Amino acid sequence: MFLKLSLKALSTFALGAAIATAASTSTQATAPSGNWNVDADPGTYTPVVLGQSITLNGCSSTFYNAANTNQSYSICDLASLSDFTLRWKASTNGTTWTWVTSTFSSNNTINGKIVTLATGAGTFFTAPGTYYIGLYLTVKNNKSILLPGGGTGYSNTDQGNKNTGTSQGFSVANPVPEPALALLLLPALAYIRRRERRSHVVRSLRVANS
Repeated sequence: MFLKLSLKALSTFALGAAIATAASTSTQATAPSGNWNVDADPGTYTPVVLGQSITLNGCSSTFYNAANTNQSYSICDLASLSDFTLRWKASTNGTTWTWVTSTFSSNNTINGKIVTLATGAGTFFTAPGTYYIGLYLTVKNNKSILLPGGGTGYSNTDQGNKNTGTSQGFSVANPVPEPALALLLLPALAYIRRRERRSHVVRSLRVANS
């Protein structure tokens, strides 16, 4: 009887120890680590034709460990962006900037990581020229952000929680004439060519008769 009670007590103790170990391991896996900051990267843009749209892509922006920059994750790989804010801006000279979107925050932040903007009349990109794109990115202070694969990054309280990145300049150009427009010009070109030939024939006859 005593042996049975001892085995039962030992089993209960072992079970309790296993649960405590599991809880401790789980706590360690999700505990805030390091001081994590944000790095805004608005991406790289190729030339576009006036009237076409521009897709702004902030997925090169990262949330990273300031003490170990090898620990870095694209904001597009994070499970939630509710503690982040995003806002896009543009410039014609890389110095003076204009906001071209509203602020994306809370549950709407996810909609700001990739944004499509129009070009042409009534937009910021209203004329041919060189343009620059900027991205303002923030993370709230003292927040534990769930990282891909488990664990968390702690945002702490410092200037690293706010960052602005700017792109290289890219061109917006006038549209190239459409093939249909070229076809419309063919009759006029043919007429000019006929007149040139006729003039050449007339000049040749005048020279022959002189």
